[in-house]
Amino acid sequence: MGLRDKKLREGLEKLYCAQIIAIVSLLSTILVMIPVLGLLILVVVIVATIAGLVLTIMGLVKLGDVHSNYTTALILSIISGVMSLFDETTIISVLSTVLSLVVIWLLVKTTNIFLGEIGRTDVVQKGNRALACNIAAVLISVLCTLISLFMVELSILLLAVALIVSLVGLVFYVVYLKQASEAF
Repeated sequence: MGLRDKKLREGLEKLYCAQIIAIVSLLSTILVMIPVLGLLILVVVIVATIAGLVLTIMGLVKLGDVHSNYTTALILSIISGVMSLFDETTIISVLSTVLSLVVIWLLVKTTNIFLGEIGRTDVVQKGNRALACNIAAVLISVLCTLISLFMVELSILLLAVALIVSLVGLVFYVVYLKQASEAF
């Protein structure tokens, strides 16, 4: 096993763990609405978000010298992560969501190049499906966010739809990261 493959495996494993934390954090968001547990769970969500961002940064730093797209993804992840921590406006929320999608696009497309070199077209296809699913999730999420601005009475329902669609996208992405890391 070469140094590049080792870095790919280790970096992708960290990204996999970071996305698992993101899924737990997203699921915990639902529990924030429970009055008694809301504040405690909010603290857990914030800590999980920070832990996920740190793991993502560690994984992308590991991958940084393998390909320049990973370095670009690192920079965009930091910007998106900081923006999501201070998410106060709809514009920042939408921009952060779009930046996260660009990061996923860079990661999938770049990792697929390396997977293609070792003949793992099965995992490449899963990556393409994960990317397509995440594009759809972001479009639906942004649409729900924009509609909720004008139809306040539907905002909880639209938020739930956006949350479910985002979870589906993350699950596809997590499966891809796990299989991609195991391929190297």
